[in-house]
Amino acid sequence: MTPHGQLHLKHPTLGYAYVTIDDLVHDSLVLRSKTGIDEHRFADVGALLQAGWAID
Repeated sequence: MTPHGQLHLKHPTLGYAYVTIDDLVHDSLVLRSKTGIDEHRFADVGALLQAGWAID
């Protein structure tokens, strides 16, 4: 977790994204691309990992 309250993730083809601490506290896995264009929503951590995302 960064001082800005973000957990950064990476994907081999989709690039980089982050999830906010606020979302995590509210059991919401919403990855926001660093470009600010895309959002990726996941039901749980297993789905996030299965989709190829990893902590950066």
